Amino acid sequence: MIEENRMKLKIEKYCIRCGVSVEACPELFEIDEKSCLLQLKCEDEIPEKLKAGALKAVRDCAVGAIAVIQ
Repeated sequence: MIEENRMKLKIEKYCIRCGVSVEACPELFEIDEKSCLLQLKCEDEIPEKLKAGALKAVRDCAVGAIAVIQ
């Protein structure tokens, strides 16, 4: 049985690292200092308490580089 509330995110390579996602949810997103790439702080599904911030980042992304996947 698949849980309806499960959420995972994917960051596409065309991300421009503008920082909107980090501002929307700093507990979930960070820009790696070495690679300068946006990355998720959690590898698995998004914790319930961070879902609102994750969805804000998806909506606010300037180039649509963050997507919800299942």
